[in-house]
Amino acid sequence: MKFDTTIALKNLAGEPLTDNNNNVVVFKDVLTSALLTPKQGQTAQQKIENWNLAQEIYKNDEVDLTAEQIVTIKELVVLAFNEPIISGQVLEILSK
Repeated sequence: MKFDTTIALKNLAGEPLTDNNNNVVVFKDVLTSALLTPKQGQTAQQKIENWNLAQEIYKNDEVDLTAEQIVTIKELVVLAFNEPIISGQVLEILSK
């Protein structure tokens, strides 16, 4: 499934969500951060796959993800981001 990785996340007022440095938080930022956050019990192969996928997402404004990759990213987003304003939006986008 193809995704536009440049989508800006929104705050509750519908305005672009910004981080502590006033940078707009975009979909690719969240995906790459989640993929690069260590998860207990990951194998070396899983770490390599996450690294490669993070690079692909970072370098492209559109990415074609497999069903397996989407499941992995969803799991990692939930672990990496406690804030529903971030994880909720990303999970919605990935579920479309």
